[in-house]
Amino acid sequence: MSSMKRAARILVFLLCVGFTVAAIVNVFGDNAEVEQMAKSKACEAAQAAQAKPAKPAAPPAKPAATGAAAAGECSMAMTRMSRTPFAQSFEFTGQSSTRNIRCTRSLIFVGDYACAAE
Repeated sequence: MSSMKRAARILVFLLCVGFTVAAIVNVFGDNAEVEQMAKSKACEAAQAAQAKPAKPAAPPAKPAATGAAAAGECSMAMTRMSRTPFAQSFEFTGQSSTRNIRCTRSLIFVGDYACAAE
């Protein structure tokens, strides 16, 4: 009976260590891919907002974009980033708007990240 209790204690200890390591990796690990996904989501949201027709009688504020901007390049810049063991939050500013993006894993501590506008 005491060997089962000892095995249960060891199992609980190992689970706690595993969760702790996963949380540390989520907060301090390399997140370049997640930042890129968040930026593309912010750009999509900004482009969708610009695609909506404004006041029909209003003249265009700027002439048509040329060069790299015309090719679909996004000018959103990250102004804030917050990382927790459960999610990463980003704020992007540009194109006359601010977008908040939250990226979470498919499972609590593991899995692929998915980003969505808040």
